[in-house]
Amino acid sequence: MSGALADFPCDVQIAGLLGECKRSRKQCTRLYNALEQGGADILFVRDDHKKTLAVLPWETWALVLEWCELAKKFPAEPESEVGGPDYSAEE
Repeated sequence: MSGALADFPCDVQIAGLLGECKRSRKQCTRLYNALEQGGADILFVRDDHKKTLAVLPWETWALVLEWCELAKKFPAEPESEVGGPDYSAEE
């Protein structure tokens, strides 16, 4: 239902940040290859006349969340309030 609900225009929301999730068979191969080059932890990409994007492997993203302590500052809401599972008890 991505974009179908006015209150939830994106796929995920983390601490007020809206996120889109995309998956394809091979569309992101260049990104993976660039990250593997030299064992990078983060990749910065930009098309001409567009904003720079930061691409992070899941492990790096998890470290950023840990460093910011976002889970403590913004705990998950119960399922009944947001319509999704409650992951707040999981470690």
